[in-house]
Amino acid sequence: MQRRWTSRKQAGLLEHERIVAEDSSTCYSQRVSIEFFCEYCGKSTPALKPSSWRCICGGPWSLPPGPPFDPDAITSAASGVWRFHRQIRLPSGHYPTLGEGCGRWLRANNEPSIALAHLEPTLSFKDRGVTTLLAWASLAAQPPLIEDSSGNAGGSFAAYAAAAGIPCRIYVPASAPPGKIAALHAFGAEVVKIDGPRFNTTEAAIADNDGTYCSHAWNPMFLEGTKTMAFQWWQEHKGQFPKRIYVPAGQGSIVLGLFYGFREINAAIPDFTVPAIMPVQHRTAASLWEPINIDGPAVEPRPDDVPSIADGIAIDQPVRKEALITAVTQTGGRVIAVGNEEIRNAQRKLTTMGVWAEPTGAVAMAGHMQVGDDDDALVVVSGHGLKTGKV
Repeated sequence: MQRRWTSRKQAGLLEHERIVAEDSSTCYSQRVSIEFFCEYCGKSTPALKPSSWRCICGGPWSLPPGPPFDPDAITSAASGVWRFHRQIRLPSGHYPTLGEGCGRWLRANNEPSIALAHLEPTLSFKDRGVTTLLAWASLAAQPPLIEDSSGNAGGSFAAYAAAAGIPCRIYVPASAPPGKIAALHAFGAEVVKIDGPRFNTTEAAIADNDGTYCSHAWNPMFLEGTKTMAFQWWQEHKGQFPKRIYVPAGQGSIVLGLFYGFREINAAIPDFTVPAIMPVQHRTAASLWEPINIDGPAVEPRPDDVPSIADGIAIDQPVRKEALITAVTQTGGRVIAVGNEEIRNAQRKLTTMGVWAEPTGAVAMAGHMQVGDDDDALVVVSGHGLKTGKV
């Protein structure tokens, strides 16, 4: 089934009425001032001088749809993410980079293709989003930069902040894997451990007024980096994608990154066939299940599912929940819920293919295996097994 977005001027959650017309899209390459807009009330604020880390109504800031994807504007003079600089709404020359942007596909007979999104400088796909987030912070934020994370985003944030020479403070759950906390210290971040559920960590970071809260979940510039997955895969595979893409989903930055990237490709290439985006969540934090599977059975965690071994997606309520629901439904996808046993089996399955993934990184494979899908699919591995050292 071919899916496309027919009007780029359609008002609404993901198609904002203030979008720049296609015939004047050169303004993006000239890096004129852009605005964030609130996904809830539509209020706007200058992107490089935002009024706060979120809208006064409590909604997250977002960006209007980007310019139509231009293959001729791809540059070979930068890394995987920044070779698509024209699609990223930031001024030229202001970005820290560690060479991020791998994500090559591994193909095996009678198996789904595997997107090696974990083979990044800090062994997590989060590097794609953090490079653009830190580029924004270098222009718009007052140090120290403040972030909250269960591990991977914090490690990436600390590494890129170190590369940019900007001090940062990372709030983490006290239960975060020791190896991930050690990485934060190694990069020189100030680490604050918070007891209790994941939400407590976010609340503590928000309450810290000594610096700028630069959350990868709340700041839309993070998604400017993750959407480059779509562009890179389009370039490397000549626009040919499997029918379905399985991705782990907590805050859903891969889901939204792919959705936004596909939307920009579709704006330039109307006959581009958009793959179905298949978010996979843990049964203890399956916030997207009920809104999308309205008539389906409720998700009930099993005794072995508590506590979740997929700490990277232990998010009860994602910041951009409505946007995630739109991304899944508009691409014809579905939500899959898995538990600890399925994730461990998926980790073992991946090792037989030469891929070592941490539990969260193996969630997408667990979803593919549970559905019993065929090989016309792409499974995204998001975090390396070295993060936890376990299989």
